[in-house]
Amino acid sequence: MSTTPSTRALRDTLGRYATDVTVITTVHRRDPIAMTINSFTSVSLDPALILWCIHRSSRRGPAVTAARRVGRSWPV
Repeated sequence: MSTTPSTRALRDTLGRYATDVTVITTVHRRDPIAMTINSFTSVSLDPALILWCIHRSSRRGPAVTAARRVGRSWPV
C-alpha cells in the first residue's frame, strides 16, 4: 500500500494551513528527534516539496536535514 498522498489530498491539506507554530519529527540513529518550527510552507505539489528554515546553530538541524523522511503535526 502506498503512503504517498495524491496531489489533490496534498493540496487540500496544505491549503488548510496558513501559518502557525508546528512540530516536525524524524528518527536519527534510532532516536526520535522533534523540532518546533514556525517557518513551514508548501513549495510545490509536483514534486511534493515543503520548506522550513532551521538556524545553522540548531543542535537538531543536522539530524533533521539528513533525514530521508520527516513527519509534521497538523493542527486539529
